[in-house]
Amino acid sequence: MSFDRPANEFWRLRSLLVASAAAILPILSGGCQRLPGNAPAVAPAAEQALPRTVTVVRPERKTIHRTVGQPGSIQAFERTPIMAKIPGYVQKWHVDLGVRVRKGDILAELWVPEMVAELHLKEEQVRQAEKSLAMAQAQIATAQAQVQEADAGIARADAAYKYWKSQSERFSSLVKRDVLDTQAQEETLNQFRSAAAGLKETQAKTDSARAVLREKESARDKAELDVRVAEAARRREAELVGYARLLAPFDSVVSQRSIETGQFVQPATGAQGDVLYVVERTDVMRIFVSVPETDADWVQIGTPASVRVQALQGQEFKAKVTRSAWSLNRTTRTLLTEIDLPNPDGRLRPGMYAYATLNTARSNVLTLPASAVVTQGDVNVGYQTFCWIVEQGTVRRTPVEAGARNDRLVEVVKKQVPGAGPDKEPRWEPFTGTEEVVQGELAGLKDGQTVRQAQKP
Repeated sequence: MSFDRPANEFWRLRSLLVASAAAILPILSGGCQRLPGNAPAVAPAAEQALPRTVTVVRPERKTIHRTVGQPGSIQAFERTPIMAKIPGYVQKWHVDLGVRVRKGDILAELWVPEMVAELHLKEEQVRQAEKSLAMAQAQIATAQAQVQEADAGIARADAAYKYWKSQSERFSSLVKRDVLDTQAQEETLNQFRSAAAGLKETQAKTDSARAVLREKESARDKAELDVRVAEAARRREAELVGYARLLAPFDSVVSQRSIETGQFVQPATGAQGDVLYVVERTDVMRIFVSVPETDADWVQIGTPASVRVQALQGQEFKAKVTRSAWSLNRTTRTLLTEIDLPNPDGRLRPGMYAYATLNTARSNVLTLPASAVVTQGDVNVGYQTFCWIVEQGTVRRTPVEAGARNDRLVEVVKKQVPGAGPDKEPRWEPFTGTEEVVQGELAGLKDGQTVRQAQKP
């Protein structure tokens, strides 16, 4: 009895295991095909060819904003070195470093006695020329009187000539009719001949008087020219003497003084010269900013700008771009841009550091999100920009002519489309805004790949 009991328990346990295995086997065999609520262990071929789901956008007209921030330097609106025009000794200097001066204020005076003496000589020469002119004008008056007198003599001589001519003709007629004898005719003829000679003599005197008048008029003209020449020489010398006073060219601040009493100064020869003063106009300041080449096309005259000055506790000034060099620096590839800032209180000083922010924009342009446009290449081989356009459920890699851009938007101007002619050369067409363009997750897309649009939430 004790030996049979273990054998019976063994066979009973074996029967239970077999029954359990028979119940579990159908479940395991069904699970190899599909488990409810779970993905298949091996996807069918039809499911592997499903279209790729993509997000599609269309070009929209928007304003592209772009901020260009660059360090800049503050300079005076005008900065003028003051140098001597004539050689001389410094007689007195009137203003010192840091003094504010008005336009026309005397900065310093030079001692030039030789030029002052020369100016006095030129003034005397002007007076001498004016007296010569007055004398020539008086001689013209005398010559004109002589011409008038000669003209009157011609009138008298002409009247006598005509009288004796008529008498001679009358007496000749009487002699022919034997009314008078020939002696009376001869006397009348002699009087006529004397009157004719007197007329010629008077005419000659008149011609002589007119010649004298022309001579005096020429002398007067020369005297007038001498006066003008002498006056020009006097003005030139007076201007040179005027250069002995160094004047402020505009309202400004003296930022440099290199002049002492008794110092000999001379004008610049070539590019070298003694700079005696430097004055700077500070009512308006220039902010110089070097804009990188990639941002140069965005910067226009009138572009809004803000200038932050660190030395003034970061104070910010609002302004606009006033001018630019238009041409880029060949070495730095930057565009020199200037911003004018009013400086009525003089807080802005030349040489200060500033940081300028230019707020640029392109309005009403067709744009795509930056995540829908790809740019490949480098500066050596060139750049190519393209996007993926969905057409009848497939995507086509489309080269794009892009315009302005920022970190969110890209202006799209033209797209390349396949040619329709026999040569099938591609052509460029403007974007219309109806294109459906894939946005985001562009890696892995291929020409002709089937896609479907993601459902909008």
